[in-house]
Amino acid sequence: MFRTLVALLVSFCLIGCTSMQAVAVPSPGMPPSFSVGDTVQITTKAGASHTLEVTEVLRNAVVGTDESNKRIKVAFDQITAVEVKKINTGKTVGAGTGISLLVVAVLFVVGVFAFGQAFKSSGD
Repeated sequence: MFRTLVALLVSFCLIGCTSMQAVAVPSPGMPPSFSVGDTVQITTKAGASHTLEVTEVLRNAVVGTDESNKRIKVAFDQITAVEVKKINTGKTVGAGTGISLLVVAVLFVVGVFAFGQAFKSSGD
């Protein structure tokens, strides 16, 4: 049981809070606000929406793979909106700390209760 509680505590501490944040639409000659390895959601002038893991940033286009591992290339001049997935460290640390404190408090109460029961039974 103790191992399970420790595993749950570690899992909750590793929670990562992410969100998509709008960034400037890249233009030729200007460096984009994302790089290789980032996850981006791109909306094109044709109305299509693509969520890609960026594999290559060219001078005038971005190349990435979608959820089905399909390679997609989108020219900067065809993009109307870009959002980049960002990790919110404040929320991540807060969630991990809050959950950790809750687990410690529950373990403390359970320990006090168990100690009280053991003490009571030894007196009988």
